[in-house]
Amino acid sequence: MKEFNELLKEAAEYHGHLCAGQILGVRIGMAGLKWLQIDEPVGNKSLIIYVETDRCAADALQTVTGCKLGKRSLKHMDYGKMAATFVNIYENKAVRVVVPGHVRELAKNYSSNKENPYMEAYKVMPDEELLLFEEVIVDFKPEDLPGKPLRRITCEKCGEEVNDGREVVVDSSTICKACYSTPYYKVIH
Repeated sequence: MKEFNELLKEAAEYHGHLCAGQILGVRIGMAGLKWLQIDEPVGNKSLIIYVETDRCAADALQTVTGCKLGKRSLKHMDYGKMAATFVNIYENKAVRVVVPGHVRELAKNYSSNKENPYMEAYKVMPDEELLLFEEVIVDFKPEDLPGKPLRRITCEKCGEEVNDGREVVVDSSTICKACYSTPYYKVIH
């Protein structure tokens, strides 16, 4: 695995700036990979990550691990938490790495900048104080794994194609989730 400073530089370049979230993302990524004993993550087909934030750390995690949304190896769970779960699908091992809420207060002990200690502190805090590790089980379905879609259906209402079990069956009609509920978009006629 690359060194921390090199990974941090790459993450900041990808993201567009260096911030505390980038530092945490790199630290979470390195720790999760270390826990799974994955030395070379890029191109590793056994690794899937569930990232629980859509903020800066998500870009860092993508950079550090090589996992990508489009390759189905990066999954976004919108929990709004500074956490990620690393899964080795071949060994059926998983760890959730979390930055606990009390870390912000602890950061003040690791920085001379008392107004904004985070950037400096998050670089040097020991993993044992910065991160919480939870061995977990992730119950994923075959259609959630990387690779080509296992099945496709056509929504009986809008006619759009739906991949890998993301459809809903209502009154014996197979429809997409957008047609079933209120979608995030509104079509302008």
